[in-house]
Amino acid sequence: MGRASSLEEQAVAKVVQDERRTPAKGPASAATLAEIAAKHNTDKDSEGRALIRIYDWLLKDRRGVPTRLLEIGVAHGGSLRMWRDYFAEVELIGVELDPAVSQYASEGFTILIGDQSDPALLEDLIENHGPFDVVIDDGSHYCEHQIATLQALWPAVVPGGLYAVEDTHTSYFPRYHGGYRKPGAFMEYAKQAVDDPNQRWHQRPPLLPRLESVQVYPELCVFTKARELIYDGEPPNEWTLNHLNEVTA
Repeated sequence: MGRASSLEEQAVAKVVQDERRTPAKGPASAATLAEIAAKHNTDKDSEGRALIRIYDWLLKDRRGVPTRLLEIGVAHGGSLRMWRDYFAEVELIGVELDPAVSQYASEGFTILIGDQSDPALLEDLIENHGPFDVVIDDGSHYCEHQIATLQALWPAVVPGGLYAVEDTHTSYFPRYHGGYRKPGAFMEYAKQAVDDPNQRWHQRPPLLPRLESVQVYPELCVFTKARELIYDGEPPNEWTLNHLNEVTA
């Protein structure tokens, strides 16, 4: 609990520091995210996918704000270049299994080579590169990796930050250890987390503390961390709980 609190304090401190800085006047490019994605040939822009449209809707208000973005799963580096051109001021950290991807560090990206299932890698990310405004998991797509990575990195997401898990359709297939409504599938975990924004009322331990919302889109699930706690984080008073617990006919 002490470590989680420390990470939360660091994340809050980053928000305060960013708010004190003079924000950038505008994005690095006047182009839309779709135009930038097409330029860099990222698979997020594949025909029929909705990712780019959704990301633009979620992130457009952040374009002129200093942003630290972690992406797990870099491949040929197209999405890192896309984010570089989309945000006015951005620090980009990428994680990839393939050692050849380390060459992209020459473009100004921070590149870590490793497996997201490795707790030591996640610890390194938190200790030496966090906290993060945006995290995007486009890694192995295995359900257990998606869940473990979210649980590990969530404390390092700043208040008001976003954590996105891509390719969530893998939750429905055995190749990725999923199945339709199968326990242990990532989307089943996400469904459980939906109760967390109302933790004040059900009084059970949350899966993801300070979770404000869970947004589900085609092939994408986005978790938003609350910038401010409702009711200042205070539980309901005894009278209110007694009233709500009354059984009526």
